[in-house]
Amino acid sequence: MTSENIFKVGVGINYFDDTQGLIKILTNDTVYDYVTKFYVIDGLYAGRKDKQQSDPNYLKDLQNIYPKMHIVNMNNKTQIQKRNKYWELAKKDKMDYMIVCDSDEYIDINPNVFDSSLRTIQDRPEKCYPIKQHMVGITTMSRPRLFKAPFTFRHLQSEKENTISHGSLYEKDGTEIIN
Repeated sequence: MTSENIFKVGVGINYFDDTQGLIKILTNDTVYDYVTKFYVIDGLYAGRKDKQQSDPNYLKDLQNIYPKMHIVNMNNKTQIQKRNKYWELAKKDKMDYMIVCDSDEYIDINPNVFDSSLRTIQDRPEKCYPIKQHMVGITTMSRPRLFKAPFTFRHLQSEKENTISHGSLYEKDGTEIIN
């Protein structure tokens, strides 16, 4: 189905040392066959001191098995810097859509339903849509995690807190795209 896809769909994965989660995303044949590219943004957040449990070469070995993976090493960067990297790459690669799916989540895609949905929203002005995602061992939920090109928006640092929401994305003029 890969070469027959109407749209270029990427998956942005904010990652550090969660090989089981990443494998769960990649080994879902329906997802892997459907998606054009998986942007795996690897690295420990700035200020964290977690010890890496897996072999650091593991991602490169995994990339030999799953060549759709595009790995970017961004150690000691903020969450915002890591998450904005996959928007930059998706824009550069001219993706039509991006799914955000962190390594502690996984998605299922029914290609016929998904294609139909993408055709339906193609001409709509909104840039984000909820999709059903599953968090390992926790819950299944729909939330805005499908984003439509052009990828001109970015995560911004909250003035009140030192955290961001996965969905707090803003255009250059300050307009939030999830509304």
